Amino acid sequence: MSIVLSILSFLLGALAVPLPMLPAFIPRLGLLPLYRMRLLRGIVLSIAWLLAIVTWNATPGALSNLLFGALLFFTLAATTIEPQRVFVALDAPGHLPAEQALISDDVVVLGYEDSGLARAWLFDTLIPRHIVNDSLGDKPLLAGY
Repeated sequence: MSIVLSILSFLLGALAVPLPMLPAFIPRLGLLPLYRMRLLRGIVLSIAWLLAIVTWNATPGALSNLLFGALLFFTLAATTIEPQRVFVALDAPGHLPAEQALISDDVVVLGYEDSGLARAWLFDTLIPRHIVNDSLGDKPLLAGY
């Protein structure tokens, strides 16, 4: 029985690391799991640790110590690998008219134009972000590359 609990604990701990990618593999889940990711990871890791403690109390030994080490690794990996840290959006950036912007003609920008209104973002500003939440007139605008 303790081997089964050990395996289950290990699998739950391993599942907590790629948990944010779950909606990509099961689209019917929608985006709600991403909004509750910390709670979901906390529940999964808590159950994994609880099973590991039960296993250790039943049969302390090398297997239990190895399981604790693996769970510690999974817990650290799960708490440091978060999509919010990788893709940080540029929200509502300030804008200048093209005549007032002091940039040279060879600067690379990502731009959008619709009905005579335009927005442009310096590519150098977008490099660490990849996503821009902006507006064009009264319409919301999401740009990404």
